[in-house]
Amino acid sequence: MPLQPHLERCRKYLDRCRFHPEEKRILAIGDSWLSLPGNLWPGKNVVELLKDREWTASHGARPMNVLSFAHPGKELKHMARDIDLHQGLAFLQDLGDRRRIEYRFEAVIVTGGGNDILPFPDRYIGGPHGTGAILEGPLSAAMDDITASWRDLLKLVAPWECPVIAHGYGPVTPTRKSGDIIIPFLGIGPWVGKYLLDELGLTVARGKELIGAVIDRLNATMDAIDGLTWFDARAVVDAIAPADWHDEIHFFEPGWKKLTERWLEAIDAAIGRAPVSAVATARRAGRRKAVDLTPQFKALRPFTRDAVNEALARDEAAPKRAGKRAVAKKAVAKKAAAKKPVAKKAATKKAKPRR
Repeated sequence: MPLQPHLERCRKYLDRCRFHPEEKRILAIGDSWLSLPGNLWPGKNVVELLKDREWTASHGARPMNVLSFAHPGKELKHMARDIDLHQGLAFLQDLGDRRRIEYRFEAVIVTGGGNDILPFPDRYIGGPHGTGAILEGPLSAAMDDITASWRDLLKLVAPWECPVIAHGYGPVTPTRKSGDIIIPFLGIGPWVGKYLLDELGLTVARGKELIGAVIDRLNATMDAIDGLTWFDARAVVDAIAPADWHDEIHFFEPGWKKLTERWLEAIDAAIGRAPVSAVATARRAGRRKAVDLTPQFKALRPFTRDAVNEALARDEAAPKRAGKRAVAKKAVAKKAAAKKPVAKKAATKKAKPRR
């Protein structure tokens, strides 16, 4: 029975840690701004671009080994309690220690907060029909919740003692149109357009101004959080050509590439861009200290810990099963060979000498 997908990603991450020690080791947590298109429309997402050795090399960056727990639609308030993340980090810790593989993250990259805000424009924008206004009370309360959620997430990844890098979101142009995906008759979005344009009767320009004010507050809130390495992505997003937008808040691959280039700059600024040879030599010289997991990892809920233990047992048993299969395969081949009829040599009669 194969590992669950999120645990299989951890195993593959460890394999790359072992065979490619020169790669930057990154943990990714977040929403669609790290995980889409995700086969819903053509193109690579941010995580896939960061892991693409040729693409990163073309930008003069070190290759990256990224373990991602990002999912479309994920809300920041749920990220610190995500079961897949808890299981994955515990599995990574245990399996890495058993295999004696250096697995510590050099950085954590996060996209979060957009799904806590953007799908609910009616909570933060109201006012007279045709003009609209920011609802200051609800928006301030939402920013307090965002701050608390970020602190929970920062506490969760604190044992790795590495920078946590994040960006806010960029300008949104309200639209009534959804974005097409590969599933027929389905699309994604819009998130703000129908409410701002139809229910409030705003112009596109006024709607963009108001939702932009909400996004600016989100960026300012993130920038003020201690322990979070925030960078501003608004100029990059604003410069993405209209043809490169898939829907109201997502892009086609050219747009994701522009955003990923900004990610490269932020990661390099946070952890440096050492030459590959120097990094590999330093890594092989010895392991860094083991991760000291906080009590929230050590005392995982029973069903979470049981799943991790089961996955570890399955991983340990895999080589044994492979060995047994190989032995059985040889036995079958040997038995089949024994059953094959042996060609009889033609008897040769000795000619009697003539007298």
